[in-house]
Amino acid sequence: MNEAKNYKEKIARLNKIGIMISKERNIDKLLNLILDESIILTNSDAGSIYFKEEIDGEELLVFKSSINKSMDINFVGESIKVDDSSVSGFVARTGKEVIINDDNNSKFNINKTFDKELNYETVNMIVIPMKNEIDKVVGVFQIINKKSNDGLIEPYDDEDIDLVNSLASQCAIYIDRIRLNQLLERNVNLTRVTLIKFFNSMKSAMNVIGDDILKEQKEFKELATTDELTGLLLRNEGLSFVEKQMEFASLNSIKLVIAFIDINNLKYVNDKFGHGEGDLLIKSVVEIITKVARTSDFIFRFGGDEFIMCVYNADLFAASRMKVRIDKAFKEFNDNFDKEYEVSASFGFAEYNFEEKKSIQELIKEADENMYLEKAKYKSIKK
Repeated sequence: MNEAKNYKEKIARLNKIGIMISKERNIDKLLNLILDESIILTNSDAGSIYFKEEIDGEELLVFKSSINKSMDINFVGESIKVDDSSVSGFVARTGKEVIINDDNNSKFNINKTFDKELNYETVNMIVIPMKNEIDKVVGVFQIINKKSNDGLIEPYDDEDIDLVNSLASQCAIYIDRIRLNQLLERNVNLTRVTLIKFFNSMKSAMNVIGDDILKEQKEFKELATTDELTGLLLRNEGLSFVEKQMEFASLNSIKLVIAFIDINNLKYVNDKFGHGEGDLLIKSVVEIITKVARTSDFIFRFGGDEFIMCVYNADLFAASRMKVRIDKAFKEFNDNFDKEYEVSASFGFAEYNFEEKKSIQELIKEADENMYLEKAKYKSIKK
């Protein structure tokens, strides 16, 4: 009856250990739990769990958990050498388990240093190497002095040895996984911090680059040949500048859109009202577009009634939204414009994708073709 009860209690404790091992992520709590339950299950008086660590170039066994029911002592943090001067050191070095049930008859001499200092007598012990999933020794699991119900020291049996072996193995594997997860978390956190710093620095750099682009635009305009009527760059200088923006966009994986702009009704205005009125139409269109466009957008005169705009850091959707705002500005202008003609322009867009790397000529051709489609719609509406 007692044996059945003891067996049931052992099963319950083993289940408890299994559940805690799968749930607990705090290594210190997990070690203390496993060691405490191992001591209870084997009726032992004391036990220790060591981790194998390299400190100042020397391989040592460091106490990570230590329990002694007879004495109020704690060795956690202390260390011993990985060599044959102690049983635990031998086990860590060789990866072999050591079972001592009678110190006097054992081929191993138990290191009596702790016993002498603490007035304690170690008689028998189970010392098991803790091995991870690749069979590497990561520590040592040790329990000491099994006691009978009347308090006398008795030998460890095969069931005790199997039990400690099983717990030591599980402990090693799960602790190795916890360590790996903690390392991964530290690396993730470090990577996150590094990325945040990187993106912040990139943001600052992009702001500086953006300022440099604006400054370069201004200097380019001042130095290059400009259109006397509109103050915009002329064809060659404008194309050269847009190509530079395309190179920068390609290097930094940024999209941009080329807009081909053709002023509506210019021939009609020139023929009916004269070229002076035609010049006024051109200036009005350019002023309206530049007011709506962003500072980073760049427009130059391509020739006659044609203009090219580079809509920087934008896709076709963003460019079309800008076109809606420009059309709205044209309407507001025309509502207060007492003339027989309408101020407006037809647009055609071509997106520069840094992966496709189209030339400026290809983009202008595509935008020009799209502009003619819109121009045709405009003419059909005005008929």
